[in-house]
Amino acid sequence: MSTIRGTAVKEICVADNPGITQFGWKTFLKAVKESSSIERLDLSYNLFGRYGAITGTPLFAMSGLRLVSLNLAHNQLSGSHADRLADEWMRHKTSIKELKVMPGNYLDQQEETTLHKSVQPSD
Repeated sequence: MSTIRGTAVKEICVADNPGITQFGWKTFLKAVKESSSIERLDLSYNLFGRYGAITGTPLFAMSGLRLVSLNLAHNQLSGSHADRLADEWMRHKTSIKELKVMPGNYLDQQEETTLHKSVQPSD
């Protein structure tokens, strides 16, 4: 499956699926990216920090998603993941307005703040 077609799905919850491979997540996120209707995505409890985010997949496949809300809580993300995501989101002007990254990630207050600022419109 590479696209989600003919659907008016607004919200997808794919929480707690730590067994999905990097390739599976990349394919899934590509399909979400190609769908114009999906606004809310819950990817919590998937342990991306432990399995996959270090190589850039799947978290960095999120660039270009037209989301309003993204939940990345409980994924064991580190400060280096946060820095890379923030850079990517600032560079590609994400549409995310509501971002949940805590609890369940290894981020300090500054790293959490940086992520939230990266999804805010610049003045």
